[in-house]
Amino acid sequence: MSWMQKLCEAYDAGVVCDQSKEAVKLVPLGFVRKRVKYHVVLSRDGRFISADELMDEAQFLEIPSTPQAESRTGDNGAPFPLVEQLKYLIFENENLKRFGQYMGQLNAWCEQPDAPACLRVVYTYLEGHTLLTDLESQPNLKLKYYKNAERREGTGEDRKAMVCFSVQTQEESTDDLWLRIDVKQSWERYLADKLPGDRAFCYVEGKILPAMENHPKLQGNAKLISAKDNEFPFQYKGRFAEDRSAAVVSYEASVRAHNALIWLIARQGMQKYGMTWVVWNTNGAVMKVPIDEKNGFMEAEEEEEENFGPVIDTFERYAKEVRAAAGGYDSRLHDYNPNRTNFAVILGLEAATDGRMSVTYYQECSGNEYVKRLEAWYRDCCWWRYSRKNKTKEIASPNPEQIAVAVMGIDAVNTAKIDKKCEKSHTKLMRGLHSRILTCIADEQPFPIDVVRSAFNRVCAPLTFVSGRDRQWSRTAWENSVDTTCAMISCFQKRGWRDACPVFTPILEVDSKNGDYLYGRLLAAADFMEEKSADKGRDYPTNAVRLMQKFVQYPFETWPKIHEKLIPCFKNLGPDSKWYQILFAEIEIRFPEESRYGRRDLSLEFLQGFSSQRQMLYQKWKPEKKIEVGETVIYVLPRRRSELYGCLLAIADVAEQEASDEERAGMTNAIQLMSVFAAKPYESWGRLHDKLLPYLIKLGKRAEYYQRLIGFMEMQFSQAERVSTEPLDGSYLHGYYCMRQTFYQKTQFSRQPQIWEMAEDSRSVLYGRLLGIADRMEKNRFACEEGDIDRRSTNELRFMTVFSQKPSSTWENLKVKLKPYQRYGGNRSGENWAALEQLEQQLKQCGWNTDIPLGSIYLHGYYEERNK
Repeated sequence: MSWMQKLCEAYDAGVVCDQSKEAVKLVPLGFVRKRVKYHVVLSRDGRFISADELMDEAQFLEIPSTPQAESRTGDNGAPFPLVEQLKYLIFENENLKRFGQYMGQLNAWCEQPDAPACLRVVYTYLEGHTLLTDLESQPNLKLKYYKNAERREGTGEDRKAMVCFSVQTQEESTDDLWLRIDVKQSWERYLADKLPGDRAFCYVEGKILPAMENHPKLQGNAKLISAKDNEFPFQYKGRFAEDRSAAVVSYEASVRAHNALIWLIARQGMQKYGMTWVVWNTNGAVMKVPIDEKNGFMEAEEEEEENFGPVIDTFERYAKEVRAAAGGYDSRLHDYNPNRTNFAVILGLEAATDGRMSVTYYQECSGNEYVKRLEAWYRDCCWWRYSRKNKTKEIASPNPEQIAVAVMGIDAVNTAKIDKKCEKSHTKLMRGLHSRILTCIADEQPFPIDVVRSAFNRVCAPLTFVSGRDRQWSRTAWENSVDTTCAMISCFQKRGWRDACPVFTPILEVDSKNGDYLYGRLLAAADFMEEKSADKGRDYPTNAVRLMQKFVQYPFETWPKIHEKLIPCFKNLGPDSKWYQILFAEIEIRFPEESRYGRRDLSLEFLQGFSSQRQMLYQKWKPEKKIEVGETVIYVLPRRRSELYGCLLAIADVAEQEASDEERAGMTNAIQLMSVFAAKPYESWGRLHDKLLPYLIKLGKRAEYYQRLIGFMEMQFSQAERVSTEPLDGSYLHGYYCMRQTFYQKTQFSRQPQIWEMAEDSRSVLYGRLLGIADRMEKNRFACEEGDIDRRSTNELRFMTVFSQKPSSTWENLKVKLKPYQRYGGNRSGENWAALEQLEQQLKQCGWNTDIPLGSIYLHGYYEERNK
């Protein structure tokens, strides 16, 4: 009964205040507000003068009422004392019972000593049984009382039209009976004397008062308090002996509570999808006047000085802020006075059936706790959101409808909006979702994880977001739902996972090493890159978008496929592609090993990384930004086969870019052969190295750095991994981008070379060693020379492609060119020449001195000897 007590307090505080400026007035006890259609004017002697139809703005009138009339159901319920439906006022066979009830009640009122004479005028007129004839005689009225006039079937649409009366008098009081003060006062006294019901202990007031049997309706035919065991058995039997065993509510308490609730709902409530929410302040009796919405409230003492009457204060302005909060229309409360003490009450109602309404939520917030919870909602549930006013994205809170779109889809939300009867399944889902959201706001509870998961799973299938008549994919609709879902995830993290996981903010956290968050950044960068390189418009779904759902389920396996589809984008972007490569590298290098190679679904943080990365690219993307070289870092060379091949690919890519003065950025052989390289790394590395040779020659002395790095990678391979022909897994991209990152910073390489016993393709390795020793001997001569000769490339480097195709004959030519270099290097030169002769002898003994092409493993032997 606490909610009824608070409503009674609101009624008592409001009924004594000035309501002259109120758009919706508080109805006093014994009265009810009804929609009235027809207005009949009578003379003082009870003659009909005229009738008209009330205008729309004057249709709701405050009329006398009884508890039985307010709670009536069916066609023969108790009548209202004065203003009634036509079927109660017309004397015909089918209406005799209703007409008799109405006239009997009106006559009893008229017989009261203080009853105004105008009431007897109405009684006298109706006693003549001419109302229907008089109304039909008026040309300005289109009365539809009969559905079939010949059969006189009184089932027309005006059968339930309410009729009010005016009596022309020469008194100063108004002719309209429903506005006359003497009529109202007379009815209040009559109702108090004739109030039905046994006296019992009222659970609301705590006093012995006349008990209420039939409580008023709240909306339509729905009641909050009802018990009908005669027509519907076993509603309370089995729990209680009689209906009063549950609770007893007096007439005054029931009417005050219901009138206050109806008034508050109309004044500051929110009604959507079959549910009603209302918030009010119980300190309504505090005399404060709003002099300016921007300046707060005037104190009571000031009001008296200005001769203002007390004005109702039901927390209406803050209730509007609540609706704005629930609607997501703002990011914080405006003009909030923290020194003002309030006691806020939050009530949620829902009509389960046409005749029953239940209290689904009730909360009392002492002090200013209510406003603090709203502020907490704005703080906890927020993310990037597009502002139509400022034409940019800002950090704001989503409203429940936007949350519903993210969870259920726009089609389901639109279906619920047009469902006036609130009976469809989508409407019921919307009702339940809104209730949970508003409960989360008012109670400062964690966001429901099932709602968050539903939204997450839905936005991770972006192709389902379509709009317009042609049902085309809409990036705008999808991105709005992504932002909304991220706000929900953020709220859940802050309120539900305080100690279990990190909480991510809308601002991109570039230093985060959370694997799921980093995967989201990778996908966002790929999406943004393809979007910028394509000419198909912003609403064209990129490959990253198309593969997003699969990416969330299998990130390690799907990322190489997405990256493969970016290869044409690198070419289209040209030199600008370098900046995306830098971005990919910055992300890849932060991956912890267990996160990068793990085979599992991505969690909620993935979407936050995706959204924040895209927003950063939109806001701060500057291709002209210079690369800053930081402090020296240690890079531990990988041991995984796929990563090592990725490192080789990166070295070839960067070397070709440097040799072409960045003109081939995005179009290098390394990038163009990336897909083939991943599928057949053993064969493709040899082909790629051949294509790299002209650029190494062009680089001159600088080529030494890249060749040393290639040698480092070759020595990291185990024997079985280097000769394997298996395709690479997704980690080759990690090796590729981590290696690329080393070229933009001071790097020291930490390595652990592996020792081989004997390769499967020993012939290729031996020939590679021949070439490597020869190359080393020729370099010794360059080291002794002065001038520009140190920028020349060795014969071995220039003839390497031909050597790999015809090793035996090409070696004979190289051996001739090598003889002049014998005298350089002292004793070391003799040792090198002896090693060459030993290798030649071994090749002849095995019968390998032929021109059969070499396998790419010859490069391992070459770099092993060359870099000694």
